[in-house]
Amino acid sequence: MENHGPSGSLRGLGRRRHRADRSFAELCHRRVADLLAGHGFEIVARHGFGLAPAGSYRSGWSRPLARAVDALSVHIPHAAVATTAVYMARRFDSTYKL
Repeated sequence: MENHGPSGSLRGLGRRRHRADRSFAELCHRRVADLLAGHGFEIVARHGFGLAPAGSYRSGWSRPLARAVDALSVHIPHAAVATTAVYMARRFDSTYKL
């Protein structure tokens, strides 16, 4: 499952500016885990992709900085603050055996 723009990401800093925009809705990692658990899944891994929000690539002055930040981010674990988080989950049915 993908969470594009988790509330803990740098993208989340812009949420105050977009408070009335419902398309800017975000989910925190805890909420994603709760939703998956409510449907019988448990998270087994979480991976983060990118730190710089898409808007930082639009401005000429911030584009080089955004590229540098994202290039460095591949070398450090950053799923908690990544702009996009991908979750790997499995059903926690006790009768299912791997």
